[in-house]
Amino acid sequence: AIEGTKCVLECQLDSHTVKLPNLQIKWTRNANEPIPYLNSRTERLDDGTLRLILEPVFKNDVGKYKCTVSYEKSTVWT
Repeated sequence: AIEGTKCVLECQLDSHTVKLPNLQIKWTRNANEPIPYLNSRTERLDDGTLRLILEPVFKNDVGKYKCTVSYEKSTVWT
């Protein structure tokens, strides 16, 4: 992404799993660094798509991102 623009990262679950109550979704960067909330937001779509939106994106947002999904104390997907 170009600095100052929007960057959208996605991971995909099946449409049944994404609707489970109390589903915990955690996005991390570079070995579990928290994502800065000043320029980020998340979305969960009914088709199972999970999105992390960084807007605007900055140079210091560079890294390897990971989406971890947990349900009732068990990791469902990562």
